[in-house]
Amino acid sequence: MNHHQEVKPIYVWQIPVRIFHFINAMAILVLMITGIYIGNPFIAPSAFSATPAFVMGYVREVHFIAGYIFAANLLLRLYWAFAGNKYSRINIFKRSFWINKVKMLRYYLFMDKKHPHYLGHNPMAETGYLSFIGLGGILISLTGFYMLFEVRPSSTAFAMFSWLNVFTDNSIWMHYVHHWLAWAIIVFVVIHVYMAIRMDALDKDATVSSIITGYKVTHDEEEEAPVKRNTKGDKAS
Repeated sequence: MNHHQEVKPIYVWQIPVRIFHFINAMAILVLMITGIYIGNPFIAPSAFSATPAFVMGYVREVHFIAGYIFAANLLLRLYWAFAGNKYSRINIFKRSFWINKVKMLRYYLFMDKKHPHYLGHNPMAETGYLSFIGLGGILISLTGFYMLFEVRPSSTAFAMFSWLNVFTDNSIWMHYVHHWLAWAIIVFVVIHVYMAIRMDALDKDATVSSIITGYKVTHDEEEEAPVKRNTKGDKAS
């Protein structure tokens, strides 16, 4: 053990990021449960009772509300990607992002035992968030709002999303895209939870608890893993 290493807490996740995370997690959980029921209702109405039909109505209403919350929360997180600290920002335009992404991929595939140190999102994690929660979240919200308002084709609300018809004039494809995006996000969430626990256990950097406290810890003098180059300030964050 290197006795010269200093364990020090670093404030990484600001309050808006932590609030976003919890709202997003709860919204996805509610959307997942209600979405599964909507797609395959296990309580069916019968000649003796119409109650199950009302159950579907309530479930759909909860699903729509959670969808609104999910979409609004996503927009607020996009804003914070520009207004927040360096750990909140998008780094895909940095050279170091792409170089260290390969190194992180090799680590995730158990090809390397060591990996570049990050306090914020590492390049592989950030790619996953941008792909599934960012792009995937936008697409699933758009298709969801399309299906919600398509029953009122002359409404202003539907006009805001009817441009999606440029891809197909058959609304059943909106359902397919929405359905498979939902499962893709669910799979990503499972992987995300596993990787967070794994990184916390191996790096002992408080990855899991940081989403509550905001603080992660570093065991060396460097806070990040920059790529050596001639220009200053191009650190992965």
